[in-house]
Amino acid sequence: MGRILNYQDLYSLYLDTLIACANSADDTSGSTNGKSWLENEIQRECRPDSRRGDERSRQAVHQRAIRASHQRPVRVLAPAGDMVRREVSDSRR
Repeated sequence: MGRILNYQDLYSLYLDTLIACANSADDTSGSTNGKSWLENEIQRECRPDSRRGDERSRQAVHQRAIRASHQRPVRVLAPAGDMVRREVSDSRR
């Protein structure tokens, strides 16, 4: 991959793709609850599922994940996209 990124056009495409991914993860359009796609995916994946493991364990994991996402959604999730955009911006200089 290192050699490929020596080509300016491919390097620009790579950086543009990183920005698109960050924007997609932060996107709240189409959301009925005002949360980003990434937040909703984390909550969906942490929902208890009767096909996985023991019910008490699932509930405990679910509750911790939900509390964490409600307590720190801006600090944990939103800055990830911001961090990617900052790093890409610095890389273009």
